Amino acid sequence: MDRDLQNLITSDDIKKFNRSQPALRAVKLLGNAVAGQNVPLSKEEYTTVRNYLLSEIILHNANRPGVLANMQVKDIRDAQMIKDHYVVSVSDRKTSSVHGPAKVVIQKTIYNRLMIFVDKVCGGRRACAMTLRAHCFGKLLFQLSIKSARQ
Repeated sequence: MDRDLQNLITSDDIKKFNRSQPALRAVKLLGNAVAGQNVPLSKEEYTTVRNYLLSEIILHNANRPGVLANMQVKDIRDAQMIKDHYVVSVSDRKTSSVHGPAKVVIQKTIYNRLMIFVDKVCGGRRACAMTLRAHCFGKLLFQLSIKSARQ
């Protein structure tokens, strides 16, 4: 128990993550996507953005990783705004028949970045040099494999 308490993520840990080079790089790449810079993401850039978004969501939720692995674009689009956060219901998961859909709470800023990822990186043809194993609409969001001309 004491060891668990020593391993809790603190607000300082989250601040450190948000100031890290990969996090800053991911935010910059998402900003470029919004600005309409039509340069396809390299495999490394795509992975940086994807990992940043996954990390942000995981840091603020107590769900198991399988919930995020099964999150679909439809789940993101159907998110409900409750107070200052979006709540995403993920139905497609191993224990949904027993426990119901998993709830993932996402801060407004992260939700907006997630929508940029969905609309501009995955579905907006900014990533035209990539082949997506599962095209983003109605499919799994984070289980995408890519190939890029800029590796």
